[in-house]
Amino acid sequence: MKKFVVTLTDEEREELRRMLASGKGAARKLIHARILLKANSSKAGPGWDDARIAEAQARKIVLVMDNLNTHSPASLYEAFAPAEAKRIADKLEIHYTPKHGSWLDMAEIELGILSRQCLDRRIENVEYLRTEVAAWEQQRNLAKAKVNWQFTTADARIKLRRLYPSI
Repeated sequence: MKKFVVTLTDEEREELRRMLASGKGAARKLIHARILLKANSSKAGPGWDDARIAEAQARKIVLVMDNLNTHSPASLYEAFAPAEAKRIADKLEIHYTPKHGSWLDMAEIELGILSRQCLDRRIENVEYLRTEVAAWEQQRNLAKAKVNWQFTTADARIKLRRLYPSI
């Protein structure tokens, strides 16, 4: 969906192309020129939507995820055509969290609790969602709720010994 409709004249389009070809100017100005050319809805422009422009601007997408067996670039080929899967995979910079003792596990636990205690119903709009989540968060903080994490440093040294240097 387009938030703003951009219609460039031939002169405006040429001026932006000259600016990009020279490569001179503030980085932010050059980025804006690229965006305007992609968003151009005139007959001469591609008229890309906001999501496609944002994706094109991203050099790399940094993705942090756990080591679940389906969390790999190979799963993209199951969901998309090969060319699209490769295009997406090339944009990803994947970092895997440790199999055991991951901070991501604690975040997933907390999000699961939020989902069960607060988001288990239809919520009409974003403003109401923000209000509900803020109230849930305040109650959770007042109760000093904690995740009972039982994976210790000693456990990590045993489970992850291949990651620790030998002395």
